[in-house]
Amino acid sequence: MTTRRILAISSNDELISFIKIKALTLTKLNHQITVEFISEVDDLVQKSSEENSAMVIIDLAFIHALDAIVAIRSNSSSTTMKIIGISPVEFSKEQKSKIFKSGCDSIMTLLEFHTAIDNIFKY
Repeated sequence: MTTRRILAISSNDELISFIKIKALTLTKLNHQITVEFISEVDDLVQKSSEENSAMVIIDLAFIHALDAIVAIRSNSSSTTMKIIGISPVEFSKEQKSKIFKSGCDSIMTLLEFHTAIDNIFKY
């Protein structure tokens, strides 16, 4: 079984802890998941282009979130990388449109993410 490598960038300690716990729980249930937390946009862009990276989770409250999404999408090695944006609040249609146009595949509130994380990590 191959290990799914998920990259995440956030400054929200609660979100980071939640992701770590879920990844560990699923790994114990025989779903091989590794989550790597990154603090710099340049590092995220570089690591997202590596072959074994499956997905990027971006905290949309992170100050450079949109820049990170655009940079990942403009790198030829990571144009198809799944990018999920997590937000503590619901965005307006205009805000969502801007985030989607930057290259984000999915936008979720923290509550929606908490509900869907098992399926997101498994598939």
